[in-house]
Amino acid sequence: MMSLPEIKLTEWHRLDPQNNILDLTGADFEGKEIVNAWLAYSNLEGAIFKSATLTNVNFGYSNLLKVNFEGATLENVNIGNETNLENAIFKNAKFVGTPLHHLDLSNLNFEGADLSYASIEDVVFDMCDLSKANFYEATLENCTPSALVGQNSLIA
Repeated sequence: MMSLPEIKLTEWHRLDPQNNILDLTGADFEGKEIVNAWLAYSNLEGAIFKSATLTNVNFGYSNLLKVNFEGATLENVNIGNETNLENAIFKNAKFVGTPLHHLDLSNLNFEGADLSYASIEDVVFDMCDLSKANFYEATLENCTPSALVGQNSLIA
């Protein structure tokens, strides 16, 4: 269980107490370290993870609408499985061992994101801001090719 001094677990609204589905709408996790957290099927609309370190976190099937991951480190994080990422921000985020598979990442901000060595498969990057994004040694399969070809993206 994660320990966050500003937000106590008892204050979180449970969408489904039987299955521990949480409503963390607008929660502020800026600069926090979150390890081994099960946040699948949860509502995190508008949550802030700026400069946070997330390790072994499961966001599968969650609502991450307008979530801000600017400058965050995402290590072994599951953001696949029909996760809603509409208007999420990944500017300067670092992806470490976090696979991006079967996602529509259209219109998202990945400016300066570090996706080096990432496994990226069946991802739509249409109209993304990929300026200064680093794809060094990333494995890209069945992705939207036109979005990944740009003078500002670093693709090896």
